[in-house]
Amino acid sequence: MVETLREVVEIEAKTEEEAIRKVEEMYFNEDIVLGAENFDNLVEFNLQED
Repeated sequence: MVETLREVVEIEAKTEEEAIRKVEEMYFNEDIVLGAENFDNLVEFNLQED
């Protein structure tokens, strides 16, 4: 099962790569914390065989 959490963050950056790097850094430094309020109403179920 996969649940999707989503947060929109505005970033100033010169390139898309720089923006992604800044947001990743914010996420891993826990400046962005996703919780139940960020639930995107998308749940996927997948079957895996051993």
